[in-house]
Amino acid sequence: MLAGFTWLQFVCVALSLCATWYLIMLGAFYFKRIFRARGSPGLQLPESAPHNLMGKSKTPAGYGQLEDGMFSFAPAKPSSELFSGIPPLLSDDLEILLRLAAAHKITATDFCSLFKLVSAKHPGLSGDAELKKKVSDLLHQQLPFALSVEQVLVLWNH
Repeated sequence: MLAGFTWLQFVCVALSLCATWYLIMLGAFYFKRIFRARGSPGLQLPESAPHNLMGKSKTPAGYGQLEDGMFSFAPAKPSSELFSGIPPLLSDDLEILLRLAAAHKITATDFCSLFKLVSAKHPGLSGDAELKKKVSDLLHQQLPFALSVEQVLVLWNH
């Protein structure tokens, strides 16, 4: 049965169906615009219907809305001067320890045990006297608690 149709007939029918479809869609679109332009009522909500039919969305538990000025990007690292002369990987670890200490989440003994892990991770730390002095000065300046002499000796003897 399909062998009786030529390609030209098939293309003509496909184009005419396609054109009909697009004319119907464009007509439906412009039909609405024409009636709206003439001022006919069309489909309108009654005056008593609220504008927001769904209502306000509920914020999930634990979330809140930020006011203007409450959102900002993290500042550039001002601590780069603080860690000058200290290798980057070591300075990152020291920065984490100092943040924990500044937030009063760890004590001096906790700091010593965590510093042992850092010094074990960075074996070059124990052999370089200049680096030891820089790190010791940094810790002395930045820690919110004082380390005893015994604790300082424990820091460097792991």
